[in-house]
Amino acid sequence: MSLVLALMAVLVLGWAAVSDVRSLTIPNSLVIALAALALVNALIAGSLDALGWVGCLGCLIIGIILWKAKIIGAGDVKLAAAALLWLPGQVIDFLFLTAILGGLVSLVYLVKGRIVKKKAKQIPYGLPLSIATVALMALARF
Repeated sequence: MSLVLALMAVLVLGWAAVSDVRSLTIPNSLVIALAALALVNALIAGSLDALGWVGCLGCLIIGIILWKAKIIGAGDVKLAAAALLWLPGQVIDFLFLTAILGGLVSLVYLVKGRIVKKKAKQIPYGLPLSIATVALMALARF
């Protein structure tokens, strides 16, 4: 994994998380940038096998079903799929860590809603997706 490209991916993930927290949207340009960085990283590594294609495609297929059922946002699905390109063979770890972090973010929003007496209608899942990706990228690096 190229350290420079990985750091660029971390910046893109951070931007996506901030965008989602602020406006509950994840710009497509960030998802495209994350996927493009993963592709360049794989090409530098000398093999497209360095990409997590299976996880990405599985995430897209299941994610589209969940999006159509209005369970998850389209931006979250796209961000998760692009993130999985960076994490070959780590789908279960990614889903598990994202679920734990998503629960913590939901708990924070629940407590905040009780304090300010305003219930959150949506949770910015880009934040736990980004944190989980960065953590797993770091663990794979070291």
